[in-house]
Amino acid sequence: MDLITSEKLLENESPYVYILHQVDHQLYISYVNKKNTVYHVAFILGSQGKHIYRNGWVITSDELEDFIPLAMHTTKDSCQPFHH
Repeated sequence: MDLITSEKLLENESPYVYILHQVDHQLYISYVNKKNTVYHVAFILGSQGKHIYRNGWVITSDELEDFIPLAMHTTKDSCQPFHH
């Protein structure tokens, strides 16, 4: 799924609804931020199953479910996967 498609799917969703997807060889978390703007976080799956996000800083997590809220700058309870 490309970034434009993910934005269209998320445009009327509540804050912290997210989609995990891949564009070419890049993984993304696309989500609605607290200002109701769709934001895209590129990340890589590092060695030994670590998830690493680079945007001036690095987050390392053993579990994707723990990484998602850190990358979205929110709590785990507020993150909601997108459902059609």
